[in-house]
Amino acid sequence: GGSHYCEEEGIEIAALLSRDAASFEDLERELTCNESGANIIKLWNTLSRCDGMTGMPLGAAVKGGYDCVLAWLFGMVTFGCQRVALRAEKRTKERRPSLSSRSSSDILVAEEDFNIVFDRSAADIGGELKVVPLALPEVIHTLKDMVEDIAGIQGVQTEVYYCIKMLDYTMARMRAQSTVSSALNASHFRDTFDGFTTGLFINLSCGHNNQYSDEERQQLFSLLSEACESEYSIA
Repeated sequence: GGSHYCEEEGIEIAALLSRDAASFEDLERELTCNESGANIIKLWNTLSRCDGMTGMPLGAAVKGGYDCVLAWLFGMVTFGCQRVALRAEKRTKERRPSLSSRSSSDILVAEEDFNIVFDRSAADIGGELKVVPLALPEVIHTLKDMVEDIAGIQGVQTEVYYCIKMLDYTMARMRAQSTVSSALNASHFRDTFDGFTTGLFINLSCGHNNQYSDEERQQLFSLLSEACESEYSIA
């Protein structure tokens, strides 16, 4: 047996089946010619599209190596959590207009809050659409559905169970009340400590020399305005 690292997709595909294939092309042909192989491909495709909510899916992070995967995870639980918490706050206030902007104890994160809006026009580069990321809850549900068919993931059960437990734990922590409160405090510049603050993440699609889009410009304006007006802002 062996493994091959696919540079284009950033995924490692283990040689699992009869596995004395002479080349990656042989392995690819074997994987795509039976149901078990198709399940393995679906599994890696699902994981690689997991949205970190900071501009990079998991597959792209894997391509960058171990340190990049850690950065992807840390970014998701820190700044991705802010985006989720802000969506939950907005949804809650739309249904309960009387909710104070300073209160976070009543903000409960739902799975729908992980569905960060994907800007298809921003991803349209050279006429080719980038791979559309999958929301974290959708990835977890897909993996759990797949493990019900043990034969379909023969040889990678341990890895799949580990991924499910890790992603389950990550989502549970992001939905915890203490985490949501902390994320909202950071988002509204209420977490200033010794002159420092976590700050707020804005996912830009403008590139190196391009101008901000109208939406991005409005987000930046709102961010600076709130930072300047907040009683917690740094003088």
